[in-house]
Amino acid sequence: MPEKSPAGQLPRSVDIVLDNDLVDKCKPGDRVQVVGIYRCLPNKQGAFTSGTFRTILLANNVILMNKEVSPQISTDDVHKCKKFSKQKNVDVFEMLAKSLAPSIHGHEYIKKALLCMLLGGVEKVLPNGTRLRGVIASLPTMECPETIYQQPTTTLTLQPLCQH
Repeated sequence: MPEKSPAGQLPRSVDIVLDNDLVDKCKPGDRVQVVGIYRCLPNKQGAFTSGTFRTILLANNVILMNKEVSPQISTDDVHKCKKFSKQKNVDVFEMLAKSLAPSIHGHEYIKKALLCMLLGGVEKVLPNGTRLRGVIASLPTMECPETIYQQPTTTLTLQPLCQH
C-alpha cells in the first residue's frame, strides 16, 4: 500500500495480467490483494528482442480489500489536541500547513494548497442517499522530483483521516 511506505520512499508499480473469470473482479481505483506468478518478459523492438526485460504478475486470485481506514487515536493524541485547542492567538491554518510533510522544507504555498485539497470540497448527496466528498484537484509543479512524489504520498496517507 502506498500509504504504508516509509517517508521518502516512492511506491513502485507492476503490470498485472488478469484472465478469464478474474477480469471483472475489480475496476480501476479498487484496492486489491493479488496472488500470482511474478514473471519477466523480454522487451521487443520490432521483430527483435532487446537485452532488457520487464516484469509482470500473472494473477491467479484477486481479493477486494476494505476501502475504509479506521483511525487509531491514542490518549496522547487526545491530550495534544486538547492542549492545542486551549492555545490563544494560534493560526490553525499555518500550524496545519507546517505539520504537513515536515520532512520537505519550503513550498509553503503548495502545502497550503494540499491542505485545502484534503479538507475542502463540497459534499454531494446522490439520489440513493450516498454521501460523496467533493474533490479539489491539484497539480504540483516543482523543480525537485523527490518533492513532487513525496507530497502526494503524504496527501494519500492523510486523506482517509480527513474524509470523516
